[in-house]
This record gives sequence, structure tokens and C-alpha cells, in this order.
Amino acid sequence: MELIITDRAERDLDLRAAFWEENSSGLGMEYLIHLSEQLQILSEISEAATFSNSGHPFHRFLTVKFSTQVFYEVKESQVIIHAVFDCREDPSKIREEISRRR
Repeated sequence: MELIITDRAERDLDLRAAFWEENSSGLGMEYLIHLSEQLQILSEISEAATFSNSGHPFHRFLTVKFSTQVFYEVKESQVIIHAVFDCREDPSKIREEISRRR
């Protein structure tokens, strides 16, 4: 499936990469490489998956390394990434932000 990352999600990635880079030199780049690999896996498994309409606008994909959650939707042959958050962020703020990105 084709992987599309929205501009807002790109900004999310940049913001979180900057956070990791502040913690340790080179960790921001490691974060971006890891997320790139994980998003490629997401696009591959989405091709084989069946999705149902659960009433939620986006599906959620979790990564273990860097505790990241990716919110996305599948449309025809595309996986569209709408948001990327750290799992340690306030869930109510994440829900609020996700509702604005529908």
C-alpha cells in the first residue's frame, strides 16, 4: 500500500525527533529511522488486514521502541498517517488533538 504522511503528522515526527535529540545526540535520527521502518511495516501489514468501521476515525499502531502511537486511516490502496504521539503524553490532550484532525 502507498504510505502518505500528512503535513501535521510530519510536524509531529519532527517535534518528537527534536525531543529525543535533546536527550542524547543522535537519538533524534535513530527515532526517525525507527519510525520510518515501522511505518513501512504498517503499510505492508495493512495490505493483508481487514478493517471494519468501528465508529472511530482512525486506527492506532503502536511501536515498542520510543513508545510511539501512530494514528492512521486506510483508504483504498493508501495508508494515511494523520498523527504521531508519544504514549506518555496526556491521553485527553491526544483525544482532543485527534478530534481536530478528522
